Amino acid sequence: MISELSQVLRWIDHTVPLWAYQIHLERLVHTLCALSSPDRQGGSEGDPEVSGIARTMGALHSLPPKSFLRIVAAPETFYRLLRAGEDALQPTDVADFLSRAVQAEKASLGEDIEFREGVWSALGDRYFPPGWHAGNRSWSLETRAVEWCPERPYEGPSLRNGVPVDFASPYACRALHVDPRRGLQLGPTIPYAPAQIQSILGRLNGALEILEAMQTTVYTFVQRFVGLVQLRQDTRNEGFFTSASSNAFIGRTVLVNAHLEGIDTARLADALVHEAIHSLLYRIEQESPFVLAPTSVDRVRLVSPWTGGLLKLHAYLHACLVWYGLVFFWLQVRERQGLPASTVDHYLNLARRGFSGNAIEDGLRPVISEVRADVRELLRTLIHDVQEACA
Repeated sequence: MISELSQVLRWIDHTVPLWAYQIHLERLVHTLCALSSPDRQGGSEGDPEVSGIARTMGALHSLPPKSFLRIVAAPETFYRLLRAGEDALQPTDVADFLSRAVQAEKASLGEDIEFREGVWSALGDRYFPPGWHAGNRSWSLETRAVEWCPERPYEGPSLRNGVPVDFASPYACRALHVDPRRGLQLGPTIPYAPAQIQSILGRLNGALEILEAMQTTVYTFVQRFVGLVQLRQDTRNEGFFTSASSNAFIGRTVLVNAHLEGIDTARLADALVHEAIHSLLYRIEQESPFVLAPTSVDRVRLVSPWTGGLLKLHAYLHACLVWYGLVFFWLQVRERQGLPASTVDHYLNLARRGFSGNAIEDGLRPVISEVRADVRELLRTLIHDVQEACA
């Protein structure tokens, strides 16, 4: 699978991404089923806590497939299962989250559920206030809303490919963890004005049009691996745009300060492809980690040949693959002449510059023995491909 990544990220082969997506879902379903096991709880089948978790899991599995998938594939669900696996969360805490998520899905389907407290969906794209129930016709669910109010039911917007956009839920507003040794540290998020949300949505949909017009695997790739977009307006870096993803929230793409005037459809297309590749790599690394002994190099930081920033080893390896995919993405955009040549050249030059000379190998030299042999071979292929394509 790792040896085939170069074909995937030249946007030729789509079998590996589909396989990685399916394996990830199977792993999540298996973990959810194990959550309700009496052995996992340290109790017996008659214990109230064990029975309560089992009821929640039964309710989850009784949902229609689309609603079930909205919960299971949600980045927040993965995060909570991950924390439970590390014993940082109790199984009952995960079950409470899942119970609320199931309630939200059932209410979205029209079931008459009365909420005693405000409840968010697992994706953070739907909200039901305290006291809401389907029989109260004066409280219709406002769809594709660009403003959230805690007293009203709400369904947030989604992109033209169906991916939900969250800017209001507690999941979107929590602090983002950033390696303290990196230069950029993010501050608290502040709410967007509705007009700002509308503007960002328009540009994101424009970015998806760029991908769709290419008529390659890149559009479906982004649709599959960017499962949720979160929007944040950062107070500490008001004039700075960045995108982010995390192996603790697989499938989530965070866009920080996407409202800024210079962040156009090309910049957002680049960001979506960038984070979609990370999302694929996080899934693959669940089965086949790139680093042999991650704890032995956890404190090591390598200089990125692209940005000059300090990266952990696994992040450095991800960067090689992400920028490789972006090189071939922008080469394809150039072939189709869908954007101004100056724009394409700008992003292509950013992506390919780390592949010049021996920059990647030189950066890895102190820790190369910690990288899997097939990943090292893949890196040689990536460097050769880019240097040949951009000669």
